Amino acid sequence: MLKEKVDVTATKLGLDKIEPPIFYNCPVGIRFEIGVGSPYLFLTMPSKKYVRTALQRAYTIYQNTPSSFDTLLWILYPDREKSEKKLLHYFGRITGLPLPQERFSTTLPQDDSRDEPEEELRCYWDLKKHDIKAKKLLEEIIKADIGGFCELVSSIFLLDTNLNILFHLYDDRGLDVVAEYRDTIAHLYYKFGDWVLKDDKEQIHKTFEG
Repeated sequence: MLKEKVDVTATKLGLDKIEPPIFYNCPVGIRFEIGVGSPYLFLTMPSKKYVRTALQRAYTIYQNTPSSFDTLLWILYPDREKSEKKLLHYFGRITGLPLPQERFSTTLPQDDSRDEPEEELRCYWDLKKHDIKAKKLLEEIIKADIGGFCELVSSIFLLDTNLNILFHLYDDRGLDVVAEYRDTIAHLYYKFGDWVLKDDKEQIHKTFEG
């Protein structure tokens, strides 16, 4: 049920399936820059100020997105060192969520990006039935690539399957908000235009001003 709803939303967003990069594969979307300055204080020590600023931006955009996110998708890759059980247990501690309501496993074949077949696990949560510690989750995603729980990098997708909106904070550098219709998220562009990623500003400008 959750998977089917997500697949329908993905199609309406212009995606064959949900996987990064989201912004470049959707006709209507905004890519925001949330990381400001250097993420480190000394060598590999994350800067608290950097994390705090990135979280403030990410959570502000999350709160202003016109959505009651009803579904969470986490794409993960269990292995011998990090079993599915351990990964889901840690994820539950971060989010306050129980075990996923639905899970689907696929074996990805060996190719240029992997030396041997790999299991891809897609887990779905119904956020209408379970409250989520959203701010804590966003913070952990921001820290994931700079010394945190690396399995959260580019792997968490929050969806509104009624308005057809997808919120994807991929790591400490930025986040994508995409939608089926431009008017659904246009106010984010106008309100937080200063945070739009400069490299993609021209494309985004054409989407909302063209």
